[in-house]
Amino acid sequence: MNKLIGIVLTLTLTTTTASAQETAEPDSPWVPSLTYTTKVRSGYLIDPTVRLADYVWQNDFWFEWDSGVYVDLWFSTDLEDPGFSTTSGGNEVDLMVGLPLSVVGLPGTFEAALFALSPQTELDNDFLSFKWAGNWGPVTTTVQRMQNAGADSFGSGWFLKAQVGPKVSLHEKLSLSLPLRLVYDTGVAGKDDALIAVAQPKLSLSLAERVTVFGGWDFYQPLSDRDDRSFDSAGNFGLSISF
Repeated sequence: MNKLIGIVLTLTLTTTTASAQETAEPDSPWVPSLTYTTKVRSGYLIDPTVRLADYVWQNDFWFEWDSGVYVDLWFSTDLEDPGFSTTSGGNEVDLMVGLPLSVVGLPGTFEAALFALSPQTELDNDFLSFKWAGNWGPVTTTVQRMQNAGADSFGSGWFLKAQVGPKVSLHEKLSLSLPLRLVYDTGVAGKDDALIAVAQPKLSLSLAERVTVFGGWDFYQPLSDRDDRSFDSAGNFGLSISF
């Protein structure tokens, strides 16, 4: 697989969809909504409690149809070591496609994804992800399989997650959200299995009907011994625009 060709094709699809959105009828079921989010993080932390890079710039294009189907195109750039050919874990391209299982009478949402990791010219270190997520009252539960694309499938494993996301209105345009997540990692990316607690408080300010600025902090705390890894945290700030 040539990932660069795949990226170009994906960007072409994105551009075509955005152009169609401008010309199609506003209420057409074929035209998705688009939410663009851009942010800078002082550390790229992921659920295995791994810091992939320090300062990164991340951009997300979320397309969603009325049916609940979505396509998510996500980029991460290491601000200190950018480029598709580098080995920095801060350079990444992800493509995710989600489908509500209600269409077949089942609960939750199924998502398939490709996580194209650096260097982008190689395939062996990339991951395929298959995920089911469903809500049980205020709790969102997730079962996720991470499958390494390499021939030996090194680092493949499972995530089991439970998350609550309380949100408090502080002012007419200011809100505080506090996602709390408990993660059991069976050993993704070749690490020891571990139980991990994650808190991601975030302040959001609405500047206009479809424009929001935000800032927050991510806290990762392993609750069991794991490859000598300990508490880590990183801040972030950014902007979200809905079309």
